[in-house]
Amino acid sequence: SNIQLTDTKELEAVLPYMHRLTKVDMCDCGLSDEDMDALNQRYDPIRFVWMLHITTYKIRTDTTFFRATSSHYGTFTDASVQRLGYCEDMVVLDLGHRPIGNLEFVRKLQKLRFILLLDCRAQDLSPLADCPELIWVELNRASARTIMDEVLNERVDLIEHQLAHTVKDANGRAYNRTTHLPGRRA
Repeated sequence: SNIQLTDTKELEAVLPYMHRLTKVDMCDCGLSDEDMDALNQRYDPIRFVWMLHITTYKIRTDTTFFRATSSHYGTFTDASVQRLGYCEDMVVLDLGHRPIGNLEFVRKLQKLRFILLLDCRAQDLSPLADCPELIWVELNRASARTIMDEVLNERVDLIEHQLAHTVKDANGRAYNRTTHLPGRRA
């Protein structure tokens, strides 16, 4: 960590002799994301970890949780956020209230379980389908309805039922929208 490298030749020369090596911390070593990713690809299952510098954030590629804080609202761009795809151990990702429209990087996050996308600009949620562990997606109701109607071309009546809440009190039951269950299942 913090040892500056111009290439990986010396490192790669000793790797064959380190039979039990599982992880190498190379944060702030001066190599590019592409060079670090190439090391991970060549020497799998050894995990090479480095630091991503995305705007004012410093994010290790082995982090499991990231939340874009409100004090840095809007600093992410579609291009810069794609680098989060190197964080393969990410389990929880909160990108709410960020002007992000492209979620392609999420396809690489195979361990992702929770993602918060409140008020993001993303219309294409198909990258989420490539996250086998995903159990929670948080969108605001308006965004979810717009995407299901205008992008996915789902039936409006099924959308309204999918977004409905089960109400237990007598007055609320008059507005119960928990019908069409078979058509609402993913």
